[in-house]
Amino acid sequence: GGDAYSIGAITIMKAYYKQSLSFLLALLIVLSTQILGYGWAGILRRYLVDPVEMWWPSNLAQVSLFRALHEKENKSKGFTRMQFFLIAMGLSFLYYALPGYLITVLTFFSWICYVWPHNITAQQIGSGYHGLGIGAFTLDWAGISAYHGSPLVAPWASIVNVGVGFIMFIYIILP
Repeated sequence: GGDAYSIGAITIMKAYYKQSLSFLLALLIVLSTQILGYGWAGILRRYLVDPVEMWWPSNLAQVSLFRALHEKENKSKGFTRMQFFLIAMGLSFLYYALPGYLITVLTFFSWICYVWPHNITAQQIGSGYHGLGIGAFTLDWAGISAYHGSPLVAPWASIVNVGVGFIMFIYIILP
């Protein structure tokens, strides 16, 4: 996802160096860099794309989804990939509907703000929306995956490492 890297270079030229490019020249720069990238990816596909070791970890969830939707598999005990995908999709919809629509207070629940509702300092420290978010708790998937990416993709040790580092820094070192 995202945009082409050359758009950033064109934007920096306009913003910082006060050099303007015509639309046609900017379009040609973006297209040429994208086509060169796809060309090199095609030439080096055997070495840079096909081996499993080269897949970026954040793409593993998409690879699993594509395999579940497009590969045929023999029925064995348990769920097929498609059945598991449909069950997981339904459960994720219900999981999002809970904090997203039904109980919106669970989007960012801050116990500090509920203990001291009229204290401005407590609101600045504890609020997940307008403050530091210390002591805040969330069930919103966008809030959970905002910092470290999806916890379904990252290895468990990485998630624990980030969590322990966050707790040590915010609750032990910082005060």
